[in-house]
Amino acid sequence: MAQTATDTASFEPGDIVDVKGHGRATVLAAATDSPGDPHRGRCHIRYHEDGTTYWARPQLLRRMRPASRRLLVARHTYSYRDAMVHNVERPDVCLEIGCHEGLTTNMISNRATFVTGIDTAPEVVAIAAARHPHLPFSRMDGLDTAATAALAPAGCSFSLVCIDISGKAPLDLICEMIRAQAAAFPAARLIVKNEELYDALVALEQQQQGEAAQEAPEQQQQQKPAPAAVQTPEQAAAAAAAEAAAAARGRAGAARLLQLLGAELLAECELFRHQFRPPRLQPPERWTQRQLQHQQAQQHQQAAGEATS
Repeated sequence: MAQTATDTASFEPGDIVDVKGHGRATVLAAATDSPGDPHRGRCHIRYHEDGTTYWARPQLLRRMRPASRRLLVARHTYSYRDAMVHNVERPDVCLEIGCHEGLTTNMISNRATFVTGIDTAPEVVAIAAARHPHLPFSRMDGLDTAATAALAPAGCSFSLVCIDISGKAPLDLICEMIRAQAAAFPAARLIVKNEELYDALVALEQQQQGEAAQEAPEQQQQQKPAPAAVQTPEQAAAAAAAEAAAAARGRAGAARLLQLLGAELLAECELFRHQFRPPRLQPPERWTQRQLQHQQAQQHQQAAGEATS
């Protein structure tokens, strides 16, 4: 099972980076320590937004690690939002299911062409609409995929579906939601926040690693570190029992996930492990203005179409 991690190591030409507070860019030249260089210690970058170039401090850059598989699973809110930083692209048309008060939806709007949020609770939808009037929010059940599909701009389909229907939602419910979205939007990527799903995937990963280790016992023996202290028979028995229980939980979780998600979706799962600071949440003014202009243009086009018909 694949896993995604972030990276702030040295940057090389061609790396895609996120510039703190300014969007995505490509590294044109790595930082140098040449004496007398006026740009010493800075990377030369080109912004994707407008094509301008800049010499940026490496401390402000984060290397982007987009998911290699379709379904990216995060455990906590920070990792869920950090996954957006690494995976939302400007052309994306996004749907967030479980938008709550719109904070993450607003963050997605920094990077995507279009985003809309839905929630089943009318009070939080009202709060989201009041706090973020430049974004569309609706009271809707994510399982009603026919209704959610109609929220996309005319002629478009959602390319990214983000699901946060409570991080503690039951595994059965979150898997049902994933299956529904995957079927309704077959070309869309999915980012999901759920503790039970994440933990089940970790257990499955550990089980697979254990099976691989059994197939290569000699290599495992070479890599296994020496025990820190000699165990008593009681301690050894307790450790063996704990390992057996963990293996049983892993097998049960693997069997249940296969039943709930299906082999195809399960093979497309990838774990996102958050390592660094939470992303910037408030959109820069130019991005908010761009979003408003985009919506106004859509409304004008729709009104013109209705007038001609």
